[in-house]
Amino acid sequence: MQKRPQYSFVSIETNCAISLQQDQKYTVVGTGEFSYQPFLFAEELEQRGFDILFQSTGRSPAIEDCGIKSKISCFDNGHQGMFYLYNLPKNRQVILCYENREQYDNCPFKDILAAKVVILDTFLSDT
Repeated sequence: MQKRPQYSFVSIETNCAISLQQDQKYTVVGTGEFSYQPFLFAEELEQRGFDILFQSTGRSPAIEDCGIKSKISCFDNGHQGMFYLYNLPKNRQVILCYENREQYDNCPFKDILAAKVVILDTFLSDT
């Protein structure tokens, strides 16, 4: 059986999982190809009783029409390209997950979304 990654959570300023409120709704957002670990993070929060949705940014531009009701875009200096986030619910606090500090420094989504930020430093557990 494959072992699931374990996490150490490093917060930026005071924004970390510990500061979350049980009565608030959250959307966890993975960035680019870094989506599996944020999904597991969202799953863990949900198992702890938080109201969680999960989304991730993507590189494909889409036209707002039919199923696409809203679009947020930004240029990511670290990946040298545009990233998009579609249909983000307005009634939820965003928790934006980054893989490392460099990604945090280069991606402006945190400011655009006024998001709580978590850097997920993953490693495989031997236990």
